[in-house]
Amino acid sequence: MQYIEYITILAVISISGCSDIKIEKQCFEPIHYQANKLFQSSEIRVEPIWGGHPRNDYLKDHNVEGHLSPYGGFEKISASSQLTLTGNIYKITPNIGERYIGRNSEYLLFEVTVDAKKYVISDQIPEHILLPLRCFFN
Repeated sequence: MQYIEYITILAVISISGCSDIKIEKQCFEPIHYQANKLFQSSEIRVEPIWGGHPRNDYLKDHNVEGHLSPYGGFEKISASSQLTLTGNIYKITPNIGERYIGRNSEYLLFEVTVDAKKYVISDQIPEHILLPLRCFFN
């Protein structure tokens, strides 16, 4: 019976561990966009980053205030706001459970500033923009 308990504990630990987030700085020179040109939407909102998850804590430690998205539910960003892609990129690698059970894959978050506040946007949002990536995540 103890053998089964040890296997169960080991399985739970291996499924929930090994998630990773890394930052690569200055992958490209800063690029400026008007918010509605980058998002192709008149409504851009902030989804705040809440603590309690290692990825969110990592972003908060790097002074990121939230995610920008046309689907967020909180503070609205003006469509005419000036956004600056800083050139910093966060690479998220899901843990084993997220990868195989949740079917998540690696993804990138681009660091953006708006009025001196730091946010991130998903690598899938600016799909029509080609960025000159020069980073190689180790």
